[in-house]
This record gives sequence, structure tokens and C-alpha cells, in this order.
Amino acid sequence: MPQSFDGNGAGGGGFVPREQLFPRVPFVATFALEFVYYSASIPLSDDIALDQTGAVLGVVQKVYHQVGLLDPAPVISGVTDIQRIGTGAYTSGVLNVIYFEWTETDRIEYWITQEG
Repeated sequence: MPQSFDGNGAGGGGFVPREQLFPRVPFVATFALEFVYYSASIPLSDDIALDQTGAVLGVVQKVYHQVGLLDPAPVISGVTDIQRIGTGAYTSGVLNVIYFEWTETDRIEYWITQEG
């Protein structure tokens, strides 16, 4: 008889949260060259880690991002000083375009817009 899996390597049939089965692994964006990450038709849906290795002052990265209507906005990590510029906020369930600019060591400024 098949055994059920409880997420801990043992049978038991317990509920396994989606986050445990499919953890959100951060996507890494760098600042050595300008780049457009993903597209409007195939947006990123993972968390975002910012890597300053080889960063060039003023480089802006564009990220197309979308999560489901009930999912949280992406976690942004990798720098100690990340500042949202302007009043744009992330909106779940629609296409968001996030721009990140490396301005100085350990400081990233970002702004968010939505399509249409």
C-alpha cells in the first residue's frame, strides 16, 4: 500500500504547505551591466536578491514581475539600504515593472509601475 508523505520524509498524510514543497528561491539581479529581466508575457514570480559584485554607478535593472492575486509581493534582499522612490507600490495579481538603480555601496533605489 502506498505511503503518504508529510514533508518530513515520513508517512503520515499530514498537510504540507506550498511554501515547504516549493520554497521561493530568490532570483539574483546584478548591476555590472543594464539588463531587462524576464518579459511582460513571461514575468518573474520569485523573490529578488540584489548582488552588488562589480556594480557600476547608475546601472538600472528592469524586472517584469507578477504574483497571484493572493500571493505576497516579492521579498527584496541583498543590500542593507534599499529605498523605494516615489509613491508606486507593488500590486499582486497584475504585471508590475520594477526598476532598481545602484547608487552607491550598499544602497539601491527602486520604483514600481504597473502595466496599463
